Amino acid sequence: MPNVRPTALDFGLEAAGNYEAVRAATQTVCAGLRLAGLRNDEVNEWELAVAEAGNNAVKHAGLAGRDRPVGFSVFVDERSVEVTVADHTPGFALPASITLPPDDSEHGRGLFLMRQLTDTLEYVRGADGNRLTLRRKRSGDPSVAKPVVARRDELVAQLAASEAALSDMMGELSVAWESLDAIFSFRPSSNPDAHTPEGFARHCLEHQLLGVGPHHGAPQIDWYLLRLADEAGLTLRVVPGHGAGEVPETLALGGPPRADDPLEVRAARSRTRQWIDPHHPLLPGDPLGAIFVGGSGFVHPIFVNEQLIGVLTVGRNAASREFSSQEVSFIETVAGFLGPQIQNARLHEARLAARLVARELDIAARIQESLLPPVLPQPAGFGLAGLYRAARQVGGDFYTAFLDGDRGLVLFICDVMGKGVPAALFAVQVHSLVRARSDLASQPARFLEWLNRNLAPELDRVEMFITAQVAYIDPARREMRVASAGHPLPLLAVPGRAVIEVGVPGLPLGFSPDSTYEEVAHPLAAGARLLLYTDGINEARAGTGEFFGTAKTQDWLASLPATLVGEAAIRAHLLATLDQFQRGADQADDQAALILTHLDG
Repeated sequence: MPNVRPTALDFGLEAAGNYEAVRAATQTVCAGLRLAGLRNDEVNEWELAVAEAGNNAVKHAGLAGRDRPVGFSVFVDERSVEVTVADHTPGFALPASITLPPDDSEHGRGLFLMRQLTDTLEYVRGADGNRLTLRRKRSGDPSVAKPVVARRDELVAQLAASEAALSDMMGELSVAWESLDAIFSFRPSSNPDAHTPEGFARHCLEHQLLGVGPHHGAPQIDWYLLRLADEAGLTLRVVPGHGAGEVPETLALGGPPRADDPLEVRAARSRTRQWIDPHHPLLPGDPLGAIFVGGSGFVHPIFVNEQLIGVLTVGRNAASREFSSQEVSFIETVAGFLGPQIQNARLHEARLAARLVARELDIAARIQESLLPPVLPQPAGFGLAGLYRAARQVGGDFYTAFLDGDRGLVLFICDVMGKGVPAALFAVQVHSLVRARSDLASQPARFLEWLNRNLAPELDRVEMFITAQVAYIDPARREMRVASAGHPLPLLAVPGRAVIEVGVPGLPLGFSPDSTYEEVAHPLAAGARLLLYTDGINEARAGTGEFFGTAKTQDWLASLPATLVGEAAIRAHLLATLDQFQRGADQADDQAALILTHLDG
């Protein structure tokens, strides 16, 4: 017979950074303490202390910290209990003396309660996390009752009743011990396939119900079937495992209840155990009929915080081997352990996916930056400055500039409509095409028509489009030719005159493979400044919701000091203007611009 009071218990779990998840984790901790042999009054007091510690972690997390998990570590030996709650919050300053706060105070009661319910309270605050550790000695064994004088036959009857009660108690304690031993001897990290919720569940059940693990005394079953619910709770999908290959892969939970619903669906909807035996036969056509050939079994629904996690069905093929109450208790304990672990595995999986997306976005941002020319050409008599500033999301803004032999300067700027990696990939493709037919760049309209014919089929397939602007500068003639494909028209500022838009609007690239574009020529007077920009400039938004707009963009170009020359100085001036307008508001879109300045006064 196993020792009913384990000499050591050591386990841990994680919960999401919200009160509901912390409350569920507290219940799991208390279940472990009960299995470790703590008395009900001790467990109740620990429940209050652990709940306050978990709530304290959530309280100090802030909005940003809610994405970081709260960890619970439990260690029990025959003398004491130690519970540590770890978080990744900014933390708090532990007062030197923990006393009951005044009635009108909103803080301090939780710490006071934890200190009163435990022997010691330690708080370690660190740069990457904090640890709140609570310790308390276990209560001693209850004193032995005094003997009662009675007749011999009465004593014999009392002894028999005591032995029967003791036998039942030992049976229950044995089940509790086996449950505890099975759960905490399970190490999913040693199984390479157990890093997904489905893989974890399969390895856990094989370890605890099919005798794969080192523990003894678990109820022997002939088959099990586990189905996990999707996050919306609309379907139950089978987890491949012992006996799972012969049943339908999914069961629908949506729609009104029906009399012929499968037993697994009825268990999920009713949240109650459903039996299978000669007294509770399966309905004709029930999917479980493919693996249930007689005997007995039951379906147990698994819930965590009112959320359906799945249903576990177990069975024996021999009708004479019915499940005892202790065996049912063991299996339900396993299921109760499995639910939070599956939820934690899903949270871990979601965090990994988020990190992967962040990595992909980082790569896309690097791709974008690599498309920008490291050095901009500076033709005689002109200065050229460029600006690119990415928003939080990766986009498709892109510009380039290059000399067309010894004759002219080509300016190209575009904006791929969309975000993320697809937009960055199309920007790469545009970059390659622009360089492939640089001989057409001196004819901006023809150049855009050629780009459109090559890009339209692929853009149409993904329902995306690109706005673009081409300007060809002839320094010798001091003339420019421009063509636009749905892009903001270039702005031209000449000293003593109003700022004007140059060019004619056209359809974005990708709308139609047969689109045509119009080219407009315009002289570049002495001291002229030309601005090509993406809509991230004029659509920059202040905290009040006001847009920077075309008018303010024109004002900036017109007021640009004539003495301000040099690529770095002009770029810094535009960035400072935008930052002052946005006043710390989030940047909603990428910002890109090319600024050409005539230097001959």
